[in-house]
Amino acid sequence: MNRFTAKTALSAAFLVVLPAIPILMTVPQAMAAEQKTGAPGIPFLQKSIPPPVAIKKKPLSAAGAVEQKPGPATVIIEQKSPSPALSVEQQVVPAALTMEPSTVLQTAPTDQKPVFPEALVDTMPALRPAPVDRPGPIYHKIAPPVDQEKLTVAKQLTDWLQNKLMERKAIVAVVSRKGGRDLKGRDRTGMAHSGLAVYDPRVKTWILYQVLNNPKAGQPTAELWRMAPLDFFYGQTGYDKNALVLIPDRETQQRVYESILNGKAWKMAFTKKYNLLSRYDSADSMNCNKWILLTIAAARSDEYEPLKVLSVVSNGFSPGKIRLSFFAKEAVKRKTNIRTAELPTKGAVETVTAESLYDSGLFEEKHFVSEPI
Repeated sequence: MNRFTAKTALSAAFLVVLPAIPILMTVPQAMAAEQKTGAPGIPFLQKSIPPPVAIKKKPLSAAGAVEQKPGPATVIIEQKSPSPALSVEQQVVPAALTMEPSTVLQTAPTDQKPVFPEALVDTMPALRPAPVDRPGPIYHKIAPPVDQEKLTVAKQLTDWLQNKLMERKAIVAVVSRKGGRDLKGRDRTGMAHSGLAVYDPRVKTWILYQVLNNPKAGQPTAELWRMAPLDFFYGQTGYDKNALVLIPDRETQQRVYESILNGKAWKMAFTKKYNLLSRYDSADSMNCNKWILLTIAAARSDEYEPLKVLSVVSNGFSPGKIRLSFFAKEAVKRKTNIRTAELPTKGAVETVTAESLYDSGLFEEKHFVSEPI
């Protein structure tokens, strides 16, 4: 999951390509001292947001949309022509992850004229660009040659992603890209790295927010970055034209969107210790899929204290379980994106995977470019 290496050359190949920009993360002080032993699990939205007005919900349509009265925080996306509704795969959400309805953040009816409130546009976070001489593969003084085949695949996946999110009028979605061939045996989706696609009205497209590993002093280090979809897909392993999009319900989209605007989502990147196999409910380390789960859990529960969100996840999420043989574990220990001290002495590694997100029941719609075999 290392960052894309051909930034300069790609900018000329794509009309709107934003530079990859690191987001400064705040690490809570003395997290261990804040841990409360035996703390009960906090259900997703145990503390409901006080509803200012009554709301009437209708059954889900074929497209999975819930019709509600428009509210002041409504954020929807311009769509030039209507698109046919697609079938929605529904799953049962675990009781601890069930979110109660709220009217603070509401969804506009599909026939309303799309509009982005100026108040939301004005509060989009201004993220400081990294210096051009920053060490690392993205900021080479001389850009490495562009892999034209990979660039072509990245363009096709970018077009697919933008069309799909526009069609579904999604302002927030989880996007996962392909992993290596060896991943297929451990994750049936075939996906490895994930990011949050968030609609940015300033550039009229979706921007990917994600946790990446940027090793420092020989240690895997988690950094929160944003980049254009083209860069995101160019960084995948191999040339397979496939990707996965997970779209949460409208309410969750609005809440996650506001947590991006007000910066609360960054609190879920609570440590700079990166670990590809980070335990899903541990405060020891972070990775891309874990940050996404915590961000969605925080938005649904309206709780942004990291340890409490970890407790929520621990009591309602079923992690991916990766079983390693003796030889596989020894090989894993030599990888630079693994913290070996966190590997369990026995049993499976319990971590957040693309498959566990897919199976979580937290998403109303799930779309592949092509279904995995």
